[in-house]
Amino acid sequence: MSHGIKLLLAFCEHETGFKEFLRLAPSADEFRTEAEKVVFGFVADHTSKFGAVPKWATVVEEGKKQDWGFVLPAANEAPEPPAYYHEKVIERRIHYSLKDAGQQLQNLLNNGNPLQALDFLSNTVQKLQLRQYQNQLMNYATDAAGVIKADLMQMALGTQLGLNFGWPYLDGMTGGLGPGDVVSIIGRPAQGKTFVLLYGAYHHWNVQQGIPLVISMEMRNTIITQRLAAMDSKIALTHIKTGQLAKKQYQSMMAKLQGNAGRQPFYIVDGRLATTVTQVKMLINQLKPSSVWIDGAYLMSHENKKLNRWEKVTDNAERLKGEIAEGLGLPTIISYQFNRMATQKKHGPPGVEDIAYTDAIGQLSSLVLGMMQEESIETMRKRTISILKGRSGEIGQFDINWSFKHPDAMNFSQWVEPTIAELSYM
Repeated sequence: MSHGIKLLLAFCEHETGFKEFLRLAPSADEFRTEAEKVVFGFVADHTSKFGAVPKWATVVEEGKKQDWGFVLPAANEAPEPPAYYHEKVIERRIHYSLKDAGQQLQNLLNNGNPLQALDFLSNTVQKLQLRQYQNQLMNYATDAAGVIKADLMQMALGTQLGLNFGWPYLDGMTGGLGPGDVVSIIGRPAQGKTFVLLYGAYHHWNVQQGIPLVISMEMRNTIITQRLAAMDSKIALTHIKTGQLAKKQYQSMMAKLQGNAGRQPFYIVDGRLATTVTQVKMLINQLKPSSVWIDGAYLMSHENKKLNRWEKVTDNAERLKGEIAEGLGLPTIISYQFNRMATQKKHGPPGVEDIAYTDAIGQLSSLVLGMMQEESIETMRKRTISILKGRSGEIGQFDINWSFKHPDAMNFSQWVEPTIAELSYM
């Protein structure tokens, strides 16, 4: 089975197929064989007409009906996401283009035209590089109608909504996170970055029915599980950590946790299992998450042991953006630290320029959230999250609840100013 047929099959059967078909926007010239071209034509026409990719069974049925003259594979023969096969199709196109160009280049050299051969080689390389990155290049004059149509199709079908954190101020500002988006959560140690990251992952799982993959470079799985269980059951974390649970609390918590067994996965991975970007990609290929959350990404390792820490953090940030957020189309949320000088600034609060190790983090992030408050009585009730960078230059801040005790245990939702009646009760 050719890579082109596998790509079309993945579009039709993978859960992200429709979204990936719109994002990758495959063109007819990517499909080499007659069978690929026929199937692509049917899939593209069906998607344009009905606003959804056809099921593979529909494609097979159409092939028999129109007597296409070739046998199509079973629906389970392309298990990877569409982006995987699309990369193979692009590699194949480059391979055959270079092979054809090599023959023409040899003919020019044999005929005594070295300068013409040089021009031909230069033009061929430029065209191939341009085609390789065609998804990042758009001609407004010819492509705008298709882009807007695809966008409207997603909104009409309710698929435009991206990953949300569960804070109306932030979610309304961003419209949700989508493929290619990287969010960096920045703060000094012990300011709550992990709780904020876990709250977003939990909301994605619990409310949006997503499949998060959480990788903590700082905490073991048991600690992460305790925190999520406390959020899920609304029981104070200290009671779970110390085992000081009343019988009713224990029964309530266990009923809630055991009831999750039939739900979609929520993956938690010890950072020791995935210390490099390559290992993270391998996990993603195996687990098929819909979002990636990496706590303490500055602690990630690198295959090149000669890199210093600054170079390592920079290269990892670039690869997390390019290979995971963009390459695999997964919203990627990462936590880092401010540098030590951030807390000593005399003029204004810390900003993107105060992120530790590398400027690349701020430059590559679609959104940068800062947690910068000094510990005080106020921060025992709520915390301020500052938007240090938005996709379109947005800035601002909002408060979230910071409640760990009964009766409002593990509440990190957006803060709403209490009424007079509520204040008198408090």
